[in-house]
Amino acid sequence: MPRYALNIKGLPYKTEWLSFTGVEPKMKELGLAAQGGPLLYTIPTIYDPNNDKIVTESFAIAKYLDQAYPDTPRLVMPGAAGFQEAYLEKVVSPLLNMIIPSIAMPVFEECCIDDADRAYVRDTREKWFGRKFEDMEWKREAMTAASEAFKVALDAIATRLLTSTLR
Repeated sequence: MPRYALNIKGLPYKTEWLSFTGVEPKMKELGLAAQGGPLLYTIPTIYDPNNDKIVTESFAIAKYLDQAYPDTPRLVMPGAAGFQEAYLEKVVSPLLNMIIPSIAMPVFEECCIDDADRAYVRDTREKWFGRKFEDMEWKREAMTAASEAFKVALDAIATRLLTSTLR
């Protein structure tokens, strides 16, 4: 997503592609601390040479780019950051957590560059989702539960919108 953000803003950039196993060493090289959660080091990350600033995580990058480059098209509308964060937390994340185990993870494993990457993806994602790849398949009961959880998340968004100062 940061590449889209940089394109929208018309800012020049250079992409550095990393293997899955190359992310942690690169982040340590940049001096970034480990994050909480299932993946200690993650991408996307940008380095802004104009301000000697490193920013990690898509939404944080969007907010930073708006702050650092105010004369370019905005990515986060004034007053809407809370809504956008809630949307990411309550809609996008649950949706991805519902889809990734069953569809994306087997694809990731097949697309890995080498055996080390493949082993890394399998190990980290199986720990993340608490089950083996072979058990990550669409099951009616799991989908029903996931759909209900997603409905709860959407209801939370609706409630937030109804009580928002943006109305």
